[in-house]
Amino acid sequence: MNKSALEALYTSVKGTKKGDYTDNTWNAFQTALNNAKKVLNDSKATQKQVDSAKNTLDSAYKGLKKKPAPTVNKTELQALYNQVKSTAKGDFTEGSWNNFQTALSNAKKVLDDSKASQTQVNNAKNSLDSAFKGLQHKPKPSEYAVTVRHMNRQTGTLLKEEHVSVKAGTSYTAKARTDLTNFEAPQYQVNGNETQTQTINTNTTFTFYYDEVFLVEVKARPNKVSDTDPNIQELYNYSKSYPVVYGQSITIEAPMFTNFVLDPRESSSNTVTLNNVTSNQGINFAYTHQYNVTVNHINVDTNAVLSTETQTVYEGDSFSTSWKNMTDQNYFLCRNDDSSVTVDKNGQRVINNVDQNRTITFKYKNISLSDLNNYVRQKELAWLNSYRQQNGVAPMQFNDIVQQAADIRAKELQVSFSHYRPGGGTFQDLLESLGC
Repeated sequence: MNKSALEALYTSVKGTKKGDYTDNTWNAFQTALNNAKKVLNDSKATQKQVDSAKNTLDSAYKGLKKKPAPTVNKTELQALYNQVKSTAKGDFTEGSWNNFQTALSNAKKVLDDSKASQTQVNNAKNSLDSAFKGLQHKPKPSEYAVTVRHMNRQTGTLLKEEHVSVKAGTSYTAKARTDLTNFEAPQYQVNGNETQTQTINTNTTFTFYYDEVFLVEVKARPNKVSDTDPNIQELYNYSKSYPVVYGQSITIEAPMFTNFVLDPRESSSNTVTLNNVTSNQGINFAYTHQYNVTVNHINVDTNAVLSTETQTVYEGDSFSTSWKNMTDQNYFLCRNDDSSVTVDKNGQRVINNVDQNRTITFKYKNISLSDLNNYVRQKELAWLNSYRQQNGVAPMQFNDIVQQAADIRAKELQVSFSHYRPGGGTFQDLLESLGC
């Protein structure tokens, strides 16, 4: 009789637990297990009974079947979770909010757990629903804090901040400021609306943004004007500032003064344009006096004005003008007799450092050709006789040859006004060439 196979099988399966096996398969296994034990203990059992008990136990063990897993319905829990998961903390009390967060986290855990039981699902749903409905708002205050911020739009710098308490539910109007200034800019201009209005139901912040406003300072200064000028202080005292918003452009027109004119020597234009202003700027216009210089050409004998012209000259400049060649009208220039007027190497009359209205007078003497000829005859004869006397020779008197030489020399002088003849030599040479 061989029971070893049955005994080995019995030993290996006898510790099996019922767990979640179906009742039918478990009962069949228990019957086969008990029968195997009975046969093992029966000393009179036949080999056939032993083999049958083994086969029955083996078949029953292999036939154990687990109960089907119960179906868990998470639909309601998922719907509730989706509905409340985005709830913001807002002004809920800390206690009710913390309870809600705990229930929300547990619901998410159960939803993600594939092995969660229906009981766990139901409990998670009920806890979440209760926690959500149990959220409590903090008691609303009777007043809220209102903050008004004034910001530099270019740099983001906080320029000023104001705080005020406002009764809950009332309308509050914040106003932009017009008195802002700091090291970044001398002035500021609000960018946008000058007021903001809102009904206050919570702590509220109003923000105004400002553009930097810079100053363009315009001044006047004298140029080549004497410090003793009675009106010069008018220039020194002038100062005017123009505001310019950050990044904008401005065109400044030179101011006008009764006693001065804009000096083109220093200020080439009466307007100055500044583009993309990002800092304080200064503009200085130069001013001076403008004088008239009148140039007269007159007949020295009659004081009749032959011609006149007037030119403008800025203070401190020099003025020069040329005489007129009017020999075709028998007018010959007289020498300058005005000590305040100089004569340069080209014969021009010059006034240096003009500081008032001035007049330059060219004087001309009207001399006819016959008068000039007689004058030249007399002068040349006087020069000749002076030369003859220096050499111990008797003076000459006019004769035909002397007359002819004087006429020729007079015509030459009329053209060149030179003591020397055009081809060289003097009146004496001319006389000698004519046989005198």
